[in-house]
Amino acid sequence: MVIRQVIIRLMRFYDLLHSRRPHISDLSKTVFIRKWAAKMLISAAVVGSLFVDGEEAYGQRQRNDRVQQRRDSIIQSNRERDQRARDAKIAKENAIPIPKPAVMNVDVQAVISKEDLPSFAEAKQNSAALIEDGNELWLYVRFNGNLGNYAYAVREPALGGPIRYMMFADFGPQNDTTVQARFLLEFGPNDLAKSELKINLAPGRPGKNASTPVLLFVAGKRDPGLWKNELRLSNNPELNGPREKNLAVVPVTLDLKDGSAGYRAMLENYESIILRGTTDEAQLPIPGSFYDLPLKNRVLSILRGQGIVPARFFFSGDNWLESITYETASARSRHIFAAFTYRRGNGCFYGFAKIEEIFDFASNKFREAVILPQIGFPMSCKLM
Repeated sequence: MVIRQVIIRLMRFYDLLHSRRPHISDLSKTVFIRKWAAKMLISAAVVGSLFVDGEEAYGQRQRNDRVQQRRDSIIQSNRERDQRARDAKIAKENAIPIPKPAVMNVDVQAVISKEDLPSFAEAKQNSAALIEDGNELWLYVRFNGNLGNYAYAVREPALGGPIRYMMFADFGPQNDTTVQARFLLEFGPNDLAKSELKINLAPGRPGKNASTPVLLFVAGKRDPGLWKNELRLSNNPELNGPREKNLAVVPVTLDLKDGSAGYRAMLENYESIILRGTTDEAQLPIPGSFYDLPLKNRVLSILRGQGIVPARFFFSGDNWLESITYETASARSRHIFAAFTYRRGNGCFYGFAKIEEIFDFASNKFREAVILPQIGFPMSCKLM
């Protein structure tokens, strides 16, 4: 703008010089001034042209910069939005579900029957009021909605590990909060949509959550008498909490006036039942879905020390069988079985190892597993 004004003034000055009639004495000076003015006018025009071009170029750069800034801002905004969406998705996937509030014996109902029936409704019509020593028993559970609404969830290890879904089967005196035995029921993601459960209580069944020894653990050690107990289904990891916080409570009256020999035998045979499906030791253990490479390597190392190279190795069971029991003191433990086949001489054999971990309450974690192999069970070489 300033250059333009200068040019205009120079042009006016140049016109003024040409319009005046100079005196003879001032002729040379006037010619010089006119030439100088012409040169200045031309220079100013050239500079003005460059300035105008430069000003236009500068303005264009500013406009381009603003467009680029807006483009960069949009790109950054989109990146931040996408990152927030990814973070929200990860947070949702990693979020630990909180159990839905439940009214005891309303949102979750349970009954015990002496019959193996297909549904909760039929079991409710055939519930067991009095249980005698040695009776086969099943626990039937029905959920208002589905199991996933009420399962307790925890991530182990604390970060990055899969979510575990579980409930707790407790056994104790009627109308009390004392827990004499607690066994864990663990579920997978495919179980969460279930609206009913059927769990064998005596004598036991192989398979994931097919049975729990919580009743046998107490009944198999009872003195003779008539015992009023109850089985509680809970999603509270804390023991001896308010009774009404249980999901469901089933009265259990044990008629053991003649003793508990039947349930004691079932308790002693329980591990064989869940390992083989029978007490017949000629039957091989049943393969499960559990797998732990470090534990497998430890078992194989022990077997090599005994001169055994397994032809086949597998874990029997789908989850750890975890319990908290109270005899002389509180004890929490979990165990799983590993099974293997091998040859020795001209014979074929199988064996299994009980892998047990004891919980250390002081350090709040399970101690290193204790592995106890049992070997020498004859088997057909055709099954190797």
